[in-house]
Amino acid sequence: MRAFNEWKVTIVGLGQIGASLAAAMARRNLVKRVRGVDRQDAVVRTALDKGFIHEGETTITPALLDADLIILAVPVREILRLIPDLAKRAREDVVFLDVGSTKVEVMKSFHQHLPACMPNHVRFVGGHPMAGTEKAGIAAADPDLFASTLFLLTPPTPAGTRGPALGLEPDPFGLGGYGYPILEFLQAVGARPVFMDPATHDALLAVTSHLPYLLAILLSRFAGSVSNSPQLISRVIGGSFRDATRVAVSPPTMTLDILATNRENLVKVLDRFIQEMGKVKGLLQSGDEAALREMLEKGRKWRETLLAQGSKEPSSATRMYRGEELGEG
Repeated sequence: MRAFNEWKVTIVGLGQIGASLAAAMARRNLVKRVRGVDRQDAVVRTALDKGFIHEGETTITPALLDADLIILAVPVREILRLIPDLAKRAREDVVFLDVGSTKVEVMKSFHQHLPACMPNHVRFVGGHPMAGTEKAGIAAADPDLFASTLFLLTPPTPAGTRGPALGLEPDPFGLGGYGYPILEFLQAVGARPVFMDPATHDALLAVTSHLPYLLAILLSRFAGSVSNSPQLISRVIGGSFRDATRVAVSPPTMTLDILATNRENLVKVLDRFIQEMGKVKGLLQSGDEAALREMLEKGRKWRETLLAQGSKEPSSATRMYRGEELGEG
């Protein structure tokens, strides 16, 4: 794979993530040409006016498939719909990178419709930038959105086995490997790429992203239903409620796709969370203040620990996280 400064890149979907990637490439002049696709003509025109892209269309034309890298930045079920068609139409040496929030189903589709590699070439890699806000659309695009944020990658096969499994030597994503320019490209937009297997990704994100969204929605609905006067309750909303419900304003379409493609993990997580809520209810009913204090203190310490550990994440992309290392299963 040639150096990324020679690439032609096509981004399918110019929402916050897709447009931010385009903006990052444009600001840093990283690649030879950036083309964008979005169903909404107004979005394409905005991307052109802002200089995020060199060319734009509302459909995926053959010309746009003449690319070195095609980034799929649409909701997950749309990614699943696109992969079979694009796999037939795109150049054989193109690399596909998706930025969907769930990975198991996407990687299954990539494996089904694309070979993991061709001679001297990597065909696809799954991705999930740990960036973005509750805002949506091209109006929320930010060329610095990925600065110092993790960009989780789910490669075709696990680290340490990729070379032999793909019939390649060395590991295509290792230093000097065929896929290494992808890592260099992501670092150039400011991100910190880290490998993670798809199943671990979906299990962990069910806890850290998908469950919090559901809780934000339920808390917002509950607060709105406990009083006959929303105006009254809105006057006593504090920072904790605002923080806890921030993501509830996210567009439902993308989140529905996330929930649908990570259903099993979410059901398991919800079962465990409901048990924890039952314990809290029992402590309140019994008036066991000592046990309640212990629970609150453990929760406080865990938050400090989790955030502190996250800030120490290594910058190297060579590490592969697996379920057993992270306490899965």
